[in-house]
Amino acid sequence: MFEDMKKKFDAIDVMAIVLMGKVNKLMPMMNGFVLEGQETYQFPRLVAMFLVDDKLSADQPDEVLQQYVDRAIKQINKNRQTNKDVYSIPPELLKAKYRGCGSGIVTIEKGTRKVLDFDYTDSKFRVLHEQNMSMTKSAGRKIREDETTITYRANFSSCQVCLF
Repeated sequence: MFEDMKKKFDAIDVMAIVLMGKVNKLMPMMNGFVLEGQETYQFPRLVAMFLVDDKLSADQPDEVLQQYVDRAIKQINKNRQTNKDVYSIPPELLKAKYRGCGSGIVTIEKGTRKVLDFDYTDSKFRVLHEQNMSMTKSAGRKIREDETTITYRANFSSCQVCLF
């Protein structure tokens, strides 16, 4: 099983490189869609992944490739929507406070979307000794807001704050 996965990942890597060489063919198919940041790297990998999943090569007619380009754009838009509710925890807070997955509160700076503070508690005075399911379900609920910050209930996972 591991060997099959490795072969698939290798095939995706190779096909992504081939697709990068076809940038002049793929760009017009994107219909003005603009890739941001790491999406420039992810886009050809997504197209390649979809093609490999369907057991196709990169040498497809334009109308077939267009379907895979559209699918990759749809996935990127879905990722963008999800990422609006995910925040990185700064390294200094990770070292000082992060204890793994759980739930609590987070304070985020409005202008920069930077995590200023987080805690595995629903108040500064009462520590939650076990995970509270209603709190987990209420992630993303605004607790308080001022001119510069917003405090939410949140879930913590993979060194990130998730408002879902």
